[in-house]
Amino acid sequence: MSASDVKDAGRISVQAAYVLMCVFLQKYMERGEGQDTLVDLLSSGGSFLWANGLPNDPAMWDDWCDAFAEVVTVGSALNSEFCSAQINSSGEYLALLDAFSVMMVFLESIFDRSGEDLPLFEVVVRLMSPLGDSGCLDDSSVWAEWVESVRKVRA
Repeated sequence: MSASDVKDAGRISVQAAYVLMCVFLQKYMERGEGQDTLVDLLSSGGSFLWANGLPNDPAMWDDWCDAFAEVVTVGSALNSEFCSAQINSSGEYLALLDAFSVMMVFLESIFDRSGEDLPLFEVVVRLMSPLGDSGCLDDSSVWAEWVESVRKVRA
């Protein structure tokens, strides 16, 4: 796999990237039988990329790509789940590799704020709970933090 293969593997909206993160975390948690913690994921993900942009852990990259394929298969339904008209978003897209980086920045901020290692199950519940019964992202502070993570990766 070349650096261009990784960078050109796909593009996803900022809204769908949040869903991608949730799908990926659920799959990661299920594979670990609910025993993994946020530190486990951050430790594995922190060593994920070499300086040349290639994945360090092919299995983790495959899991990320599988989650991306699942999100893409659902297609535009994801944007309606997030009620994109209610979310202040530029409509920009992220490369798949950048979406992974945004997830890591976002999760690191959760870890920094919590001051403790959290079970991954608890993190997934926190990330999914802002979704209201209608599927809209109700907690604007969560969305604002996600958008800030996007900004940090693009900086």
